[in-house]
Amino acid sequence: MVTAKTVVAYFVLLAAVPPALASTFQFEDATSYNANTAQMDLDFGINGYLIENFEDTTLINGLSIRYTGNGFNVTQSSLPRVLAWPTSQSGWDGTSLVTSDPANFPPANGTWPTMVTFTYSPGATSIGIGLGGFQSLNDSQFPNTDHRLYVNGVQQGTTLENLALAHGGLFTSSGFNRNTYLIVYAGIGETITSISFENILSVGSPGTVTDVLFFDHLAVRTDVPEPGSLGLLCLGAGLAFAARIRHLSWRRR
Repeated sequence: MVTAKTVVAYFVLLAAVPPALASTFQFEDATSYNANTAQMDLDFGINGYLIENFEDTTLINGLSIRYTGNGFNVTQSSLPRVLAWPTSQSGWDGTSLVTSDPANFPPANGTWPTMVTFTYSPGATSIGIGLGGFQSLNDSQFPNTDHRLYVNGVQQGTTLENLALAHGGLFTSSGFNRNTYLIVYAGIGETITSISFENILSVGSPGTVTDVLFFDHLAVRTDVPEPGSLGLLCLGAGLAFAARIRHLSWRRR
């Protein structure tokens, strides 16, 4: 027999379950770029999102960038410098972007972190980010390395390039230009706290990563219920459901 106590216990348990992983991906081709960023945001469905454009050293509250692998282990809550990139074909807004170099200097020959992680500590229902400079192995002019995406620390697909194709997108490999605009959506009731990009292969010397990655126009959807609010929401739904059961049970007598 289903009782009000049972239903309330179920919804309280449901509210206590930790957020699951993001479930849906959207890839916008490099040709979809629009210098009118308001129109581009509308086209991509990210209008109204909180935007980090990397045009200054201050990052939006709760955002940090971590660089790991190849001897690197650096976490930054602000940029060490603004990188005004000279070619307009790299970024997704304004004149500046951020790279996989912890110092955020213009790319040069060297060894770079294996992985770059963008962490948004409040959690988000979706996160978008513009990618540039990814030199994939299928690029006849600049073959370098394939890449991998992680959401909340969990690997998504075999490679980022294949993931784009599997979700109807085109990942344009390029030495310095835009590749794709990626949007990651969480499932209902889920949150995204981090997305990571990894260089997974290299045509350079063993133990080195020669692909410097560009990132721009990070967009965050912030309408995530607070844990307490989510619990109250589930509890309220449970009480309403229990009241409905009692009402139906009374009518059958």
